[in-house]
Amino acid sequence: MIEDHGAFEGAGSPFEAIERSGACGLLLDRYRGRLEPHAPWAFVPRRTSMLLRGNVDPGQATATLEESGFGWLDLRDNGVLSGGPVRFPGLALGPGEEVRAYHLVPAEVSKRSGVAAHRARLGLPREACIAVGDSASDLEMAEEVGAMFVVANGGPAVRGLAIPPNAYLTERSHGLGFADAVLPFADRT
Repeated sequence: MIEDHGAFEGAGSPFEAIERSGACGLLLDRYRGRLEPHAPWAFVPRRTSMLLRGNVDPGQATATLEESGFGWLDLRDNGVLSGGPVRFPGLALGPGEEVRAYHLVPAEVSKRSGVAAHRARLGLPREACIAVGDSASDLEMAEEVGAMFVVANGGPAVRGLAIPPNAYLTERSHGLGFADAVLPFADRT
């Protein structure tokens, strides 16, 4: 297993360092009503990230972290959660606003860096790999693989973004979109 937890202060895991730092509390206070812990998973100890949900600009939130002395952290968008504001009544979002999942992680940690490390460990060229995802942060993996597939339910998450030439949107969503992306490659060994 490859683990890249980025840089953080103190002993233990990045999750523990984030917890000790108070950075999550800063974001929850700053974006009260727009951001909350992504329960129940937010309260299960993790290794690298803290899970949040709501609707904020991740770039603005990361800038808030940096201005407050937490430049070692990023807030990364992990896509749209189904159900919208009705499903998450603790959020004070307007009608039609999407509820998104976010990971609060050390700045160097990303799905792209994980794929790069895995490819290097296995000695695989970029062209021999594919990635599948449903969020803007997943789209970053396109730089490390021959083909990047965004499942249909991720379409809204990447709408308006610069789409790399090796990125494709599947016709179906969730698990069926994943199957559509990977099954054509399953016989290539």
